[in-house]
Amino acid sequence: MSSKKIIVIAIIVAISFTACKRRSPRPHVQKQQREIDISRKSAIFKRGVSDGCATANGAYTKDHDAFNTNLEYHSGWFAGRRECESEPIVFRG
Repeated sequence: MSSKKIIVIAIIVAISFTACKRRSPRPHVQKQQREIDISRKSAIFKRGVSDGCATANGAYTKDHDAFNTNLEYHSGWFAGRRECESEPIVFRG
């Protein structure tokens, strides 16, 4: 066997041993609900938060026009998505 073939086989074997192992699901952990006050935020920010949170919960929701043209909606969408991905949240306001 040529040295090039041996090197290729060695690389393939090395890669197969370093492949990512499948993560087992986490045991069910009761998450504590947080509350975030957005009462002083604009209506468009609140709508962004609501849409981002819905997206984080599996129902992709985004007003693409507002997302691309309105900084408040854009910021709210990311805030809602980020916060709702981490743990259950109640938004006041």
